[in-house]
Amino acid sequence: MKYLVYIIFGLFLSSQLMNDDGYARSKRKKKSKVYKKKKRSKKTITRKDDLKFNQIKSKYRRGEISKAQLWAQMQNFEKSSVRLTHDNRLKLLQLQSLMLRSDGYPITSSLYAIEALKKSKSSSYKDTQSAWVILAETSRKQPIQNLLEETASQIKTKKTPPGFGNNWFYFKGNAAYAKKSYKNALKFYKKLKINDHHFLSARHQIGSIYFKKDDLKNSALAFKTMLNSVSQTLAPISDADRKSLSNYAKIALARIFYQQGKFKNAIRFYRSVDRDSSLFYDALFEQSWAFFMAGYPNHTLGALHGVESPFFEKVFNPEASVLRAITYYWMCRYEDSRTALADFTDRHAEAVESLSEFLDRKRLRPETAYQLFENYALGVSSSSLGIPKNVLESASSTESMTLLRQQYAALVDELDSIEAKGVFNTKKNLRAEQLVRGYMKSLKKQIGSQFIVELKGLKRQYERLYEQSQFLYVELLMSEKEQLLGRELHASSKLDKVSKRQKITGWGKDNQAWGNNGLNEFWWDEIGFYIYNIQPMCKTH
Repeated sequence: MKYLVYIIFGLFLSSQLMNDDGYARSKRKKKSKVYKKKKRSKKTITRKDDLKFNQIKSKYRRGEISKAQLWAQMQNFEKSSVRLTHDNRLKLLQLQSLMLRSDGYPITSSLYAIEALKKSKSSSYKDTQSAWVILAETSRKQPIQNLLEETASQIKTKKTPPGFGNNWFYFKGNAAYAKKSYKNALKFYKKLKINDHHFLSARHQIGSIYFKKDDLKNSALAFKTMLNSVSQTLAPISDADRKSLSNYAKIALARIFYQQGKFKNAIRFYRSVDRDSSLFYDALFEQSWAFFMAGYPNHTLGALHGVESPFFEKVFNPEASVLRAITYYWMCRYEDSRTALADFTDRHAEAVESLSEFLDRKRLRPETAYQLFENYALGVSSSSLGIPKNVLESASSTESMTLLRQQYAALVDELDSIEAKGVFNTKKNLRAEQLVRGYMKSLKKQIGSQFIVELKGLKRQYERLYEQSQFLYVELLMSEKEQLLGRELHASSKLDKVSKRQKITGWGKDNQAWGNNGLNEFWWDEIGFYIYNIQPMCKTH
Protein backbone atom coordinates (compact mmCIF):
# COMPACT_ATOMS: atom_id res chain seq x y z
CA MET A 1 0.00 0.00 0.00
CA LYS A 2 2.88 2.33 0.79
CA TYR A 3 4.28 1.90 -2.71
CA LEU A 4 0.81 2.46 -4.21
CA VAL A 5 0.65 5.84 -2.48
CA TYR A 6 4.04 6.80 -3.95
CA ILE A 7 2.95 5.72 -7.46
CA ILE A 8 -0.28 7.74 -7.23
CA PHE A 9 1.72 10.65 -5.85
CA GLY A 10 4.14 10.52 -8.81
CA LEU A 11 1.41 10.19 -11.43
CA PHE A 12 -0.50 13.06 -9.84
CA LEU A 13 2.54 15.35 -10.08
CA SER A 14 3.23 14.29 -13.67
CA SER A 15 -0.30 15.10 -14.82
CA GLN A 16 -0.09 18.54 -13.25
CA LEU A 17 3.33 19.37 -14.73
CA MET A 18 2.23 18.74 -18.33
CA ASN A 19 0.66 22.20 -18.46
CA ASP A 20 3.68 24.11 -17.14
CA ASP A 21 4.90 25.16 -20.61
CA GLY A 22 1.41 26.44 -21.44
CA TYR A 23 1.61 28.86 -18.50
CA ALA A 24 5.02 30.12 -19.67
CA ARG A 25 3.83 30.71 -23.25
CA SER A 26 0.66 32.50 -22.17
CA LYS A 27 2.73 34.89 -20.09
CA ARG A 28 4.63 36.04 -23.18
CA LYS A 29 1.49 37.29 -24.95
CA LYS A 30 1.34 41.06 -25.28
CA LYS A 31 -1.49 43.11 -23.88
CA SER A 32 -3.11 46.17 -25.40
CA LYS A 33 -3.19 49.56 -23.71
CA VAL A 34 -5.46 51.30 -21.19
CA TYR A 35 -8.59 49.10 -21.14
CA LYS A 36 -6.69 45.86 -20.63
CA LYS A 37 -4.20 47.34 -18.12
CA LYS A 38 -6.72 47.25 -15.28
CA LYS A 39 -7.47 43.58 -15.83
CA ARG A 40 -3.81 42.71 -16.45
CA SER A 41 -2.83 43.52 -12.84
CA LYS A 42 -5.07 40.76 -11.43
CA LYS A 43 -4.23 38.24 -14.16
CA THR A 44 -0.51 38.82 -13.79
CA ILE A 45 -0.65 38.10 -10.04
CA THR A 46 -2.69 34.98 -10.65
CA ARG A 47 -0.33 33.68 -13.30
CA LYS A 48 2.67 34.52 -11.22
CA ASP A 49 1.37 32.37 -8.34
CA ASP A 50 0.30 29.59 -10.68
CA LEU A 51 3.69 29.63 -12.38
CA LYS A 52 5.47 29.46 -9.03
CA PHE A 53 3.22 26.59 -7.95
CA ASN A 54 4.16 24.56 -11.03
CA GLN A 55 7.84 25.46 -10.78
CA ILE A 56 8.02 24.11 -7.23
CA LYS A 57 6.43 20.85 -8.32
CA SER A 58 8.93 20.64 -11.18
CA LYS A 59 11.83 21.11 -8.78
CA TYR A 60 10.57 18.25 -6.62
CA ARG A 61 10.11 16.10 -9.70
CA ARG A 62 13.72 16.73 -10.72
CA GLY A 63 14.95 15.92 -7.21
CA GLU A 64 16.06 19.49 -6.47
CA ILE A 65 13.98 19.78 -3.28
CA SER A 66 12.94 17.25 -0.64
CA LYS A 67 9.42 16.26 0.42
CA ALA A 68 9.81 18.38 3.54
CA GLN A 69 10.70 21.40 1.41
CA LEU A 70 7.83 20.67 -0.96
CA TRP A 71 5.40 20.48 1.98
CA ALA A 72 6.68 23.75 3.43
CA GLN A 73 6.33 25.46 0.03
CA MET A 74 2.81 24.08 -0.45
CA GLN A 75 1.76 25.59 2.86
CA ASN A 76 2.72 29.03 1.57
CA PHE A 77 0.01 28.70 -1.07
CA GLU A 78 -2.62 28.32 1.68
CA LYS A 79 -2.27 32.02 2.55
CA SER A 80 -5.23 34.23 1.66
CA SER A 81 -2.93 36.63 -0.23
CA VAL A 82 -2.02 33.90 -2.73
CA ARG A 83 -4.20 33.70 -5.81
CA LEU A 84 -4.33 30.40 -7.62
CA THR A 85 -6.75 29.43 -10.34
CA HIS A 86 -9.60 27.21 -9.24
CA ASP A 87 -8.01 24.18 -10.92
CA ASN A 88 -4.69 24.73 -9.18
CA ARG A 89 -6.43 25.25 -5.84
CA LEU A 90 -7.97 21.76 -6.23
CA LYS A 91 -4.60 20.35 -7.24
CA LEU A 92 -2.97 21.94 -4.19
CA LEU A 93 -5.45 20.36 -1.78
CA GLN A 94 -5.14 16.93 -3.38
CA LEU A 95 -1.35 17.15 -3.46
CA GLN A 96 -1.33 18.01 0.25
CA SER A 97 -3.75 15.15 0.90
CA LEU A 98 -1.42 12.69 -0.84
CA MET A 99 1.59 13.99 1.07
CA LEU A 100 -0.18 13.73 4.43
CA ARG A 101 -1.18 10.16 3.70
CA SER A 102 2.34 9.20 2.68
CA ASP A 103 3.64 10.65 5.97
CA GLY A 104 1.20 8.58 8.06
CA TYR A 105 -1.74 10.94 8.61
CA PRO A 106 -4.64 9.19 6.79
CA ILE A 107 -7.52 10.96 8.58
CA THR A 108 -6.03 14.43 8.16
CA SER A 109 -5.34 13.46 4.55
CA SER A 110 -9.05 12.65 4.18
CA LEU A 111 -10.04 16.05 5.54
CA TYR A 112 -7.93 17.74 2.83
CA ALA A 113 -9.46 15.44 0.20
CA ILE A 114 -12.97 16.41 1.31
CA GLU A 115 -12.00 20.11 1.15
CA ALA A 116 -11.11 19.55 -2.51
CA LEU A 117 -14.44 17.80 -3.17
CA LYS A 118 -16.39 20.64 -1.59
CA LYS A 119 -14.57 23.24 -3.72
CA SER A 120 -15.01 21.33 -6.97
CA LYS A 121 -17.54 22.85 -9.36
CA SER A 122 -17.60 19.89 -11.72
CA SER A 123 -20.10 17.05 -11.56
CA SER A 124 -17.53 14.73 -13.14
CA TYR A 125 -14.57 13.23 -11.27
CA LYS A 126 -11.88 14.42 -13.68
CA ASP A 127 -10.51 17.13 -11.38
CA THR A 128 -11.03 15.26 -8.07
CA GLN A 129 -10.12 11.66 -8.88
CA SER A 130 -7.15 11.65 -6.50
CA ALA A 131 -9.31 12.90 -3.60
CA TRP A 132 -11.88 10.14 -4.09
CA VAL A 133 -9.25 7.40 -4.32
CA ILE A 134 -7.64 8.60 -1.08
CA LEU A 135 -10.99 8.51 0.73
CA ALA A 136 -11.79 5.04 -0.60
CA GLU A 137 -8.44 3.60 0.46
CA THR A 138 -8.59 5.25 3.89
CA SER A 139 -12.15 4.07 4.55
CA ARG A 140 -11.01 0.44 4.43
CA LYS A 141 -8.49 0.85 7.23
CA GLN A 142 -9.43 3.90 9.31
CA PRO A 143 -12.54 4.88 11.34
CA ILE A 144 -13.87 7.69 9.11
CA GLN A 145 -17.42 6.40 8.68
CA ASN A 146 -19.14 9.54 10.01
CA LEU A 147 -16.94 11.72 7.82
CA LEU A 148 -17.94 9.78 4.71
CA GLU A 149 -21.62 9.75 5.63
CA GLU A 150 -21.56 13.54 6.01
CA THR A 151 -19.82 13.80 2.63
CA ALA A 152 -22.36 11.45 1.02
CA SER A 153 -25.16 13.63 2.40
CA GLN A 154 -23.63 16.92 1.21
CA ILE A 155 -22.11 16.05 -2.18
CA LYS A 156 -24.31 14.84 -5.02
CA THR A 157 -22.79 12.20 -7.26
CA LYS A 158 -24.25 10.95 -10.53
CA LYS A 159 -22.04 7.87 -10.68
CA THR A 160 -20.06 5.95 -8.08
CA PRO A 161 -16.84 7.86 -7.24
CA PRO A 162 -13.40 6.51 -8.24
CA GLY A 163 -12.04 3.94 -5.82
CA PHE A 164 -15.38 3.25 -4.13
CA GLY A 165 -17.38 1.35 -6.69
CA ASN A 166 -20.66 0.10 -5.20
CA ASN A 167 -19.32 0.67 -1.67
CA TRP A 168 -20.28 4.33 -2.00
CA PHE A 169 -23.93 3.25 -1.84
CA TYR A 170 -23.29 1.96 1.69
CA PHE A 171 -22.39 5.44 2.91
CA LYS A 172 -25.28 6.97 0.93
CA GLY A 173 -27.53 4.43 2.61
CA ASN A 174 -26.22 5.29 6.07
CA ALA A 175 -26.79 8.99 5.40
CA ALA A 176 -30.41 8.24 4.44
CA TYR A 177 -30.80 5.88 7.43
CA ALA A 178 -29.67 8.64 9.81
CA LYS A 179 -32.47 10.84 8.43
CA LYS A 180 -34.95 7.94 8.87
CA SER A 181 -35.45 7.84 5.12
CA TYR A 182 -35.61 4.05 5.18
CA LYS A 183 -37.01 3.63 1.67
CA ASN A 184 -34.03 5.45 0.15
CA ALA A 185 -31.63 3.68 2.48
CA LEU A 186 -32.88 0.27 1.32
CA LYS A 187 -32.52 1.34 -2.30
CA PHE A 188 -28.86 2.22 -1.75
CA TYR A 189 -27.97 -0.81 0.38
CA LYS A 190 -29.41 -3.25 -2.15
CA LYS A 191 -27.03 -1.99 -4.85
CA LEU A 192 -24.02 -3.58 -3.15
CA LYS A 193 -22.83 -6.87 -4.62
CA ILE A 194 -21.62 -9.93 -2.73
CA ASN A 195 -17.91 -9.20 -3.33
CA ASP A 196 -18.11 -5.54 -2.30
CA HIS A 197 -16.21 -4.52 0.84
CA HIS A 198 -19.34 -3.31 2.67
CA PHE A 199 -21.75 -5.99 1.41
CA LEU A 200 -22.12 -7.72 4.80
CA SER A 201 -22.53 -4.39 6.61
CA ALA A 202 -25.20 -3.34 4.09
CA ARG A 203 -27.05 -6.63 4.67
CA HIS A 204 -27.03 -5.89 8.40
CA GLN A 205 -28.56 -2.47 7.78
CA ILE A 206 -31.19 -4.00 5.48
CA GLY A 207 -32.09 -6.51 8.21
CA SER A 208 -32.34 -3.73 10.79
CA ILE A 209 -34.70 -1.67 8.62
CA TYR A 210 -37.00 -4.62 7.97
CA PHE A 211 -36.97 -5.39 11.71
CA LYS A 212 -38.10 -1.81 12.40
CA LYS A 213 -40.88 -2.32 9.87
CA ASP A 214 -41.86 -5.59 11.62
CA ASP A 215 -41.10 -7.50 8.41
CA LEU A 216 -39.39 -10.34 10.26
CA LYS A 217 -39.22 -12.66 7.25
CA ASN A 218 -37.12 -10.29 5.12
CA SER A 219 -35.18 -9.21 8.18
CA ALA A 220 -34.17 -12.81 8.93
CA LEU A 221 -33.28 -13.38 5.27
CA ALA A 222 -30.83 -10.45 5.34
CA PHE A 223 -29.12 -11.70 8.51
CA LYS A 224 -28.96 -15.28 7.26
CA THR A 225 -27.29 -13.98 4.09
CA MET A 226 -24.56 -12.56 6.30
CA LEU A 227 -23.88 -16.01 7.75
CA ASN A 228 -24.05 -17.78 4.39
CA SER A 229 -20.77 -19.56 3.62
CA VAL A 230 -20.56 -17.98 0.15
CA SER A 231 -21.03 -14.46 1.57
CA GLN A 232 -18.45 -15.17 4.25
CA THR A 233 -15.92 -16.49 1.75
CA LEU A 234 -16.29 -13.73 -0.85
CA ALA A 235 -16.34 -10.83 1.63
CA PRO A 236 -13.07 -8.89 1.03
CA ILE A 237 -12.65 -7.96 4.71
CA SER A 238 -10.37 -8.94 7.59
CA ASP A 239 -11.06 -12.04 9.68
CA ALA A 240 -11.71 -9.83 12.71
CA ASP A 241 -14.38 -7.81 10.82
CA ARG A 242 -15.91 -11.00 9.44
CA LYS A 243 -16.17 -12.46 12.95
CA SER A 244 -17.63 -9.25 14.37
CA LEU A 245 -20.30 -8.99 11.66
CA SER A 246 -21.19 -12.67 12.14
CA ASN A 247 -21.85 -12.04 15.83
CA TYR A 248 -24.12 -9.11 14.94
CA ALA A 249 -26.05 -11.39 12.58
CA LYS A 250 -26.37 -14.12 15.23
CA ILE A 251 -27.78 -11.86 17.94
CA ALA A 252 -30.11 -10.23 15.41
CA LEU A 253 -31.51 -13.64 14.38
CA ALA A 254 -31.90 -14.57 18.06
CA ARG A 255 -34.02 -11.45 18.58
CA ILE A 256 -36.15 -12.25 15.54
CA PHE A 257 -36.84 -15.80 16.79
CA TYR A 258 -37.65 -14.40 20.25
CA GLN A 259 -40.10 -11.95 18.65
CA GLN A 260 -41.71 -14.87 16.80
CA GLY A 261 -42.06 -16.90 20.00
CA LYS A 262 -39.53 -19.49 18.82
CA PHE A 263 -37.60 -19.37 22.05
CA LYS A 264 -35.47 -22.49 21.65
CA ASN A 265 -34.22 -21.21 18.28
CA ALA A 266 -33.53 -17.86 19.92
CA ILE A 267 -31.51 -19.59 22.67
CA ARG A 268 -29.45 -21.43 20.05
CA PHE A 269 -28.42 -18.22 18.31
CA TYR A 270 -27.84 -16.29 21.53
CA ARG A 271 -25.48 -19.01 22.69
CA SER A 272 -23.58 -18.98 19.40
CA VAL A 273 -22.31 -15.43 20.00
CA ASP A 274 -18.56 -15.59 20.69
CA ARG A 275 -17.47 -15.09 24.29
CA ASP A 276 -14.84 -12.52 23.31
CA SER A 277 -17.41 -10.44 21.41
CA SER A 278 -18.59 -7.05 22.67
CA LEU A 279 -22.11 -8.50 22.25
CA PHE A 280 -21.56 -11.41 24.65
CA TYR A 281 -23.11 -9.67 27.68
CA ASP A 282 -26.23 -8.69 25.72
CA ALA A 283 -26.54 -12.25 24.37
CA LEU A 284 -26.11 -13.69 27.87
CA PHE A 285 -28.79 -11.47 29.40
CA GLU A 286 -31.28 -11.73 26.55
CA GLN A 287 -31.04 -15.52 26.55
CA SER A 288 -32.13 -15.47 30.20
CA TRP A 289 -35.49 -14.07 28.99
CA ALA A 290 -35.61 -16.73 26.25
CA PHE A 291 -34.98 -19.45 28.88
CA PHE A 292 -37.80 -18.04 31.02
CA MET A 293 -40.26 -17.87 28.13
CA ALA A 294 -39.30 -21.40 27.02
CA GLY A 295 -40.06 -22.78 30.50
CA TYR A 296 -36.54 -23.24 31.89
CA PRO A 297 -36.51 -21.17 35.11
CA ASN A 298 -33.38 -22.84 36.51
CA HIS A 299 -31.51 -21.97 33.32
CA THR A 300 -32.91 -18.44 33.57
CA LEU A 301 -31.52 -18.04 37.08
CA GLY A 302 -28.24 -19.59 35.99
CA ALA A 303 -27.86 -17.10 33.13
CA LEU A 304 -28.66 -14.24 35.51
CA HIS A 305 -26.04 -15.60 37.91
CA GLY A 306 -23.47 -14.97 35.18
CA VAL A 307 -24.97 -11.62 34.20
CA GLU A 308 -24.58 -10.35 37.76
CA SER A 309 -21.05 -11.72 38.21
CA PRO A 310 -18.07 -9.43 38.97
CA PHE A 311 -17.02 -9.69 35.32
CA PHE A 312 -19.85 -7.28 34.48
CA GLU A 313 -19.92 -5.16 37.63
CA LYS A 314 -19.60 -1.95 35.58
CA VAL A 315 -22.81 -2.66 33.67
CA PHE A 316 -25.98 -0.88 34.80
CA ASN A 317 -28.77 -3.41 34.26
CA PRO A 318 -31.68 -3.13 36.72
CA GLU A 319 -33.77 -5.41 34.52
CA ALA A 320 -31.77 -8.42 35.72
CA SER A 321 -33.15 -8.04 39.26
CA VAL A 322 -36.70 -7.68 37.93
CA LEU A 323 -36.43 -10.84 35.81
CA ARG A 324 -35.07 -12.72 38.82
CA ALA A 325 -38.06 -11.55 40.88
CA ILE A 326 -40.51 -12.56 38.11
CA THR A 327 -38.91 -16.00 37.79
CA TYR A 328 -39.16 -16.68 41.52
CA TYR A 329 -42.74 -15.37 41.53
CA TRP A 330 -43.89 -17.86 38.88
CA MET A 331 -42.18 -20.64 40.86
CA CYS A 332 -44.22 -19.48 43.90
CA ARG A 333 -41.02 -18.72 45.81
CA TYR A 334 -42.42 -15.47 47.11
CA GLU A 335 -39.79 -14.70 49.71
CA ASP A 336 -37.05 -15.04 47.08
CA SER A 337 -39.07 -12.85 44.73
CA ARG A 338 -39.48 -10.20 47.42
CA THR A 339 -35.71 -10.28 48.06
CA ALA A 340 -35.01 -9.75 44.33
CA LEU A 341 -37.38 -6.78 44.25
CA ALA A 342 -35.67 -5.28 47.28
CA ASP A 343 -32.35 -5.81 45.52
CA PHE A 344 -33.72 -3.94 42.48
CA THR A 345 -34.56 -0.93 44.63
CA ASP A 346 -31.48 -1.02 46.85
CA ARG A 347 -28.98 -1.32 44.00
CA HIS A 348 -30.50 1.01 41.43
CA ALA A 349 -32.98 3.52 42.89
CA GLU A 350 -30.34 5.92 44.20
CA ALA A 351 -28.40 5.80 40.93
CA VAL A 352 -31.45 6.64 38.83
CA GLU A 353 -32.58 9.32 41.25
CA SER A 354 -29.19 11.05 40.94
CA LEU A 355 -29.39 10.67 37.13
CA SER A 356 -32.88 12.23 37.08
CA GLU A 357 -31.79 15.12 39.27
CA PHE A 358 -28.72 15.66 37.12
CA LEU A 359 -30.70 15.69 33.87
CA ASP A 360 -33.32 18.05 35.30
CA ARG A 361 -30.82 20.36 36.98
CA LYS A 362 -28.24 20.62 34.26
CA ARG A 363 -30.58 20.57 31.25
CA LEU A 364 -27.76 19.01 29.32
CA ARG A 365 -26.61 20.42 26.02
CA PRO A 366 -24.26 18.45 23.73
CA GLU A 367 -21.27 20.51 24.92
CA THR A 368 -21.90 19.92 28.63
CA ALA A 369 -22.80 16.27 28.00
CA TYR A 370 -19.48 15.77 26.25
CA GLN A 371 -17.69 17.34 29.23
CA LEU A 372 -19.47 14.86 31.51
CA PHE A 373 -18.37 12.01 29.26
CA GLU A 374 -14.78 13.27 29.17
CA ASN A 375 -14.61 13.64 32.96
CA TYR A 376 -15.90 10.09 33.33
CA ALA A 377 -13.31 8.81 30.83
CA LEU A 378 -10.56 10.63 32.76
CA GLY A 379 -11.52 8.81 35.97
CA VAL A 380 -13.24 11.59 37.92
CA SER A 381 -15.00 10.13 40.99
CA SER A 382 -18.75 9.41 41.05
CA SER A 383 -19.29 11.93 43.86
CA SER A 384 -17.73 14.67 41.74
CA LEU A 385 -19.59 13.64 38.61
CA GLY A 386 -22.94 13.45 40.40
CA ILE A 387 -23.85 10.13 38.70
CA PRO A 388 -22.67 6.59 39.54
CA LYS A 389 -19.98 5.33 37.18
CA ASN A 390 -21.84 2.15 36.20
CA VAL A 391 -24.62 4.33 34.75
CA LEU A 392 -22.10 6.35 32.75
CA GLU A 393 -20.27 3.16 31.71
CA SER A 394 -23.45 1.67 30.27
CA ALA A 395 -24.38 4.90 28.49
CA SER A 396 -20.92 5.27 26.96
CA SER A 397 -20.59 1.63 25.85
CA THR A 398 -23.49 1.39 23.42
CA GLU A 399 -22.76 0.61 19.77
CA SER A 400 -23.42 4.20 18.64
CA MET A 401 -21.21 5.68 21.35
CA THR A 402 -18.42 3.17 20.71
CA LEU A 403 -18.31 4.05 17.01
CA LEU A 404 -18.08 7.79 17.75
CA ARG A 405 -15.45 7.23 20.45
CA GLN A 406 -13.26 5.20 18.11
CA GLN A 407 -13.33 7.92 15.48
CA TYR A 408 -12.58 10.64 18.02
CA ALA A 409 -9.70 8.67 19.57
CA ALA A 410 -8.09 8.12 16.16
CA LEU A 411 -8.37 11.84 15.43
CA VAL A 412 -6.79 12.79 18.78
CA ASP A 413 -3.88 10.43 18.07
CA GLU A 414 -3.23 12.07 14.71
CA LEU A 415 -3.35 15.59 16.12
CA ASP A 416 -0.94 14.63 18.92
CA SER A 417 1.42 13.16 16.34
CA ILE A 418 1.23 16.23 14.08
CA GLU A 419 2.02 18.50 17.02
CA ALA A 420 4.85 16.29 18.29
CA LYS A 421 6.55 15.16 15.07
CA GLY A 422 5.18 17.54 12.48
CA VAL A 423 4.56 16.76 8.83
CA PHE A 424 7.83 15.71 7.18
CA ASN A 425 9.44 17.12 10.36
CA THR A 426 7.84 20.52 9.71
CA LYS A 427 6.26 21.70 12.98
CA LYS A 428 4.30 24.64 11.57
CA ASN A 429 1.15 23.04 10.15
CA LEU A 430 -1.52 25.59 10.99
CA ARG A 431 -4.06 24.62 8.33
CA ALA A 432 -3.76 20.88 9.03
CA GLU A 433 -4.27 21.45 12.74
CA GLN A 434 -7.23 23.74 12.06
CA LEU A 435 -8.97 21.09 9.94
CA VAL A 436 -8.40 18.36 12.53
CA ARG A 437 -9.59 20.55 15.43
CA GLY A 438 -12.64 21.59 13.42
CA TYR A 439 -13.66 17.98 12.87
CA MET A 440 -12.87 17.14 16.51
CA LYS A 441 -15.31 19.86 17.55
CA SER A 442 -17.98 18.32 15.33
CA LEU A 443 -17.37 14.85 16.78
CA LYS A 444 -17.48 16.20 20.34
CA LYS A 445 -20.93 17.60 19.64
CA GLN A 446 -22.07 14.28 18.17
CA ILE A 447 -20.70 12.37 21.17
CA GLY A 448 -22.43 14.77 23.55
CA SER A 449 -25.77 14.50 21.71
CA GLN A 450 -25.61 10.69 21.65
CA PHE A 451 -24.60 10.56 25.32
CA ILE A 452 -27.75 12.52 26.23
CA VAL A 453 -29.84 10.05 24.22
CA GLU A 454 -28.28 7.07 26.04
CA LEU A 455 -28.64 8.60 29.53
CA LYS A 456 -32.29 9.49 28.95
CA GLY A 457 -32.86 5.98 27.61
CA LEU A 458 -31.50 4.45 30.83
CA LYS A 459 -33.75 6.71 32.87
CA ARG A 460 -36.84 5.69 30.87
CA GLN A 461 -35.89 2.01 31.14
CA TYR A 462 -35.68 2.21 34.94
CA GLU A 463 -39.00 4.05 35.19
CA ARG A 464 -40.66 1.31 33.12
CA LEU A 465 -39.08 -1.40 35.28
CA TYR A 466 -40.08 0.41 38.46
CA GLU A 467 -43.73 0.34 37.37
CA GLN A 468 -43.43 -3.38 36.66
CA SER A 469 -41.83 -4.00 40.04
CA GLN A 470 -44.66 -2.17 41.82
CA PHE A 471 -47.24 -4.26 39.98
CA LEU A 472 -45.31 -7.43 40.83
CA TYR A 473 -45.14 -6.42 44.50
CA VAL A 474 -48.93 -6.15 44.66
CA GLU A 475 -49.21 -9.56 42.99
CA LEU A 476 -46.80 -10.94 45.59
CA LEU A 477 -48.94 -9.72 48.47
CA MET A 478 -52.09 -11.18 46.93
CA SER A 479 -50.37 -14.49 46.15
CA GLU A 480 -49.01 -14.85 49.68
CA LYS A 481 -52.47 -14.20 51.10
CA GLU A 482 -54.03 -16.80 48.81
CA GLN A 483 -51.33 -19.33 49.68
CA LEU A 484 -52.06 -18.91 53.39
CA LEU A 485 -55.66 -19.82 52.59
CA GLY A 486 -54.50 -22.97 50.81
CA ARG A 487 -55.07 -21.58 47.35
CA GLU A 488 -52.74 -20.35 44.59
CA LEU A 489 -53.33 -17.14 42.63
CA HIS A 490 -53.12 -17.76 38.86
CA ALA A 491 -52.65 -21.44 39.67
CA SER A 492 -53.06 -22.64 36.08
CA SER A 493 -50.20 -20.42 34.90
CA LYS A 494 -47.73 -21.11 37.66
CA LEU A 495 -45.06 -23.77 37.59
CA ASP A 496 -45.78 -26.87 39.61
CA LYS A 497 -42.77 -28.62 38.11
CA VAL A 498 -39.55 -27.65 36.43
CA SER A 499 -38.24 -29.28 33.28
CA LYS A 500 -35.67 -31.93 34.15
CA ARG A 501 -33.99 -31.40 30.80
CA GLN A 502 -30.49 -30.10 31.36
CA LYS A 503 -29.19 -30.09 27.79
CA ILE A 504 -30.09 -26.96 25.87
CA THR A 505 -28.97 -26.31 22.31
CA GLY A 506 -25.71 -24.39 22.59
CA TRP A 507 -24.17 -26.58 25.25
CA GLY A 508 -21.68 -28.94 23.66
CA LYS A 509 -20.97 -32.43 24.99
CA ASP A 510 -17.78 -31.20 26.59
CA ASN A 511 -19.39 -28.24 28.33
CA GLN A 512 -20.10 -28.47 32.04
CA ALA A 513 -23.34 -26.92 33.25
CA TRP A 514 -22.49 -25.54 36.66
CA GLY A 515 -24.99 -25.17 39.46
CA ASN A 516 -25.02 -22.42 42.08
CA ASN A 517 -22.84 -23.66 44.93
CA GLY A 518 -23.56 -20.65 47.10
CA LEU A 519 -19.88 -19.75 47.36
CA ASN A 520 -20.15 -16.77 45.00
CA GLU A 521 -17.08 -17.93 43.14
CA PHE A 522 -16.94 -17.03 39.46
CA TRP A 523 -14.75 -18.38 36.68
CA TRP A 524 -14.88 -16.90 33.19
CA ASP A 525 -15.19 -20.29 31.47
CA GLU A 526 -18.23 -21.07 33.64
CA ILE A 527 -20.14 -17.88 32.72
CA GLY A 528 -23.13 -18.89 30.63
CA PHE A 529 -23.15 -22.48 31.88
CA TYR A 530 -24.68 -22.04 35.33
CA ILE A 531 -27.89 -23.90 36.13
CA TYR A 532 -29.75 -23.54 39.41
CA ASN A 533 -31.29 -26.57 41.07
CA ILE A 534 -34.36 -25.34 42.91
CA GLN A 535 -37.95 -26.52 42.87
CA PRO A 536 -41.19 -24.51 42.69
CA MET A 537 -43.34 -24.17 45.78
CA CYS A 538 -46.71 -23.82 44.09
CA LYS A 539 -49.80 -25.36 45.70
CA THR A 540 -51.70 -26.04 42.51
CA HIS A 541 -53.66 -29.09 43.73
